[in-house]
Order: sequence, then structure tokens, then C-alpha cells
Amino acid sequence: MRLDLHALPPTAIPAGITVQPWEEDTRHLFFQAYQRSFADRPGFPGWSQQQWIDWTVDDAFRPHCSLVARRHDGDLLGFVTCAQGFLIQIGTLPARRGQGIGRMLALAALDRLRAAGDTHVLLDINVNNPASAALFSGLGFTPIARRARYE
Repeated sequence: MRLDLHALPPTAIPAGITVQPWEEDTRHLFFQAYQRSFADRPGFPGWSQQQWIDWTVDDAFRPHCSLVARRHDGDLLGFVTCAQGFLIQIGTLPARRGQGIGRMLALAALDRLRAAGDTHVLLDINVNNPASAALFSGLGFTPIARRARYE
């Protein structure tokens, strides 16, 4: 899916929620949010923190655009990781789904990507994740291709 960042709606972080960028002392929070967001998904790889970080971080990774969300009491809500022109991964903890956390994180990250000079953003969505497809369609992303997967 693809989104032109010129048409991005405004971003607001609700009261009681804190977002923090990827830093040396927050990356463990990202990993915890990743594990708790996706452990129930089919095909979850069960990687170690280092394996997931190695998969996530490359030369195009944008730590200042990647965000983890928590309530002020420290309770994890979700995360988003970004690379130049790409949303790598976004996840919301199961107990927090349907509360706008994913939308808020996506918009905050997209706003930071736009401020960093990106003009459009791409992302991949698994075909067995209709909730994610609905979220991003609602934000204005449009499908541009469908990839086959061969095993």
C-alpha cells in the first residue's frame, strides 16, 4: 500500500499517553510491545530481541520516526517502526486494540517521516490481517500491488 504524505491528517497524542522514539534505552520496550502484539499471530517467529532488532534495523531505519506508546503508568500500548519511506511494522497489544492506538501511532510516525523529507510511504499488509488493511485504507493508503508467497 502507498500513501502520499501531502494529504496526511493532523496527529494528536491523547492525554495520558506518552510516545518515545527508538533509542538505546527504549528498544527493549519496542521488543516487548512487538512480542505482546504479535505472539498470537499465525507464523510468529519467536525471535530473540537481538534477532528482531537485526531484522528491523538497517541503513534506512529511522529511529526518530519509530515510536513506542505507553500510558503514563508505564503500561505498554503499542509500537511502530519505520525506515525511509516505509512503515516496517506496527502493533497494538491485544487488550488495547480498537481504541485508536494503532491509528495514533501510524499518524505520529507518518508526520515524523514527512518532517524528515519523505513524500510518500509504503507498507506491506498480510492478507490474513483485515483489521490492519482497514486501518491503513482509512488513513488514505491505496493498494499498489499484491505479492505472492512461495514456500
